[in-house]
Amino acid sequence: MESGFVMHTANQSTSGASSTMSLGSRNALAIVVVLAVVSMPAQAQTLNTLHTFTGPDGSAPAAGVVRDSAGNLYGTTFYGGAYGLGVVFKLDTSNKETVLYSFAGGSDGANPYAGLILDSAGNFYGTTTAGGSPVCQCGTIFKLSSSGRETVLYRFRGGTNGAMPWSDLISDSAGNLYGTTTSGGHNNYGTVFKLSNAGEESVLYRFRAGSDGAVPIGGLIRDSEGNLYGTTSCYEVFDCNGALFKIDTSNHLSVLWAVGDSQADLAFCYGESICGTEYQCEGGNVWKYTLSGTFTVLYSSTDYNDGCDFASGVVQDDAGNLYGTASGTGVGDFGTLYEVFAGGGGNTLYSFFGYADGGYPQGNLVLDKQGNLYGTTYSFGDSDCQCGTVYKFTP
Repeated sequence: MESGFVMHTANQSTSGASSTMSLGSRNALAIVVVLAVVSMPAQAQTLNTLHTFTGPDGSAPAAGVVRDSAGNLYGTTFYGGAYGLGVVFKLDTSNKETVLYSFAGGSDGANPYAGLILDSAGNFYGTTTAGGSPVCQCGTIFKLSSSGRETVLYRFRGGTNGAMPWSDLISDSAGNLYGTTTSGGHNNYGTVFKLSNAGEESVLYRFRAGSDGAVPIGGLIRDSEGNLYGTTSCYEVFDCNGALFKIDTSNHLSVLWAVGDSQADLAFCYGESICGTEYQCEGGNVWKYTLSGTFTVLYSSTDYNDGCDFASGVVQDDAGNLYGTASGTGVGDFGTLYEVFAGGGGNTLYSFFGYADGGYPQGNLVLDKQGNLYGTTYSFGDSDCQCGTVYKFTP
């Protein structure tokens, strides 16, 4: 049975119909939301807190969750667990949480920032940002069985081969894994790598902080021909522009578009096009790039209530609507859930208030067949730990 916090969003847009998503001041905001539920019951949408982390079971989930065919959810936390260095967890359909693995910070890795991918045999694959090699402590690529047995597939060594992977992995039909590192490579500007199914790592590209940008925080997508697409983020310390790039099967990188500061995973959407988000402290954009060369902003955060810092990627439903999270601001001041309509425009679905509903959502969302959205918050929840939550949003 689902339990936890249930709240109606306080800043629903009237431009289009929704589809399938000091202490005193915080108390005042809560009262406003309660009144909104009473006055607008026809528009009610609910967010249910499925699990609140308490520390030993994990803390600070920076990534989203993956969902298996039975409806169980799996994810990682950056901190917490038996050694305080993060966990891999399972949340079953009755919302019982199980820690499948606690990272110890040695050769097994530490502090997973990215989420998991799941193969057909029920194994999980992910990365850690630290641990691994005793010399570098630059992170790992790991495999975890459904019973919680971890195998380290690769330990990053820093230098030219990359360090500190933050993004989700992707895989091809042969079982090869692909991802990015935020450091290492040329002058520590980051890399794109491949890990073969035999465990051999190869660097496909080393960023140079020129027009190609630097520090690829987000993950990759791969087309049917084997080309890879990703983004670089933009930091003033590197004096570079963020870019949407393509790496072909000969490992040649071409810059498709300058997109500012992009920190999120990409997605294919609307046919022959790529969708992504732009991270801005004053707001954020959701954009589309067609493979024929057209760049379009689909949705912009226009004020404080819309949320800012679009740190997650987007997920698409069968009708072509997109959903994502903003990790800051909103009516509740702790981030939002938003929708981008297939026909244009967008809408804030939910504002986090930093109570039992959690706060600061950063990871990608996952969508079930009924149109429910599942995600995590990095902080807060109804425990003294303020260690974050796993939630379900019902439209």
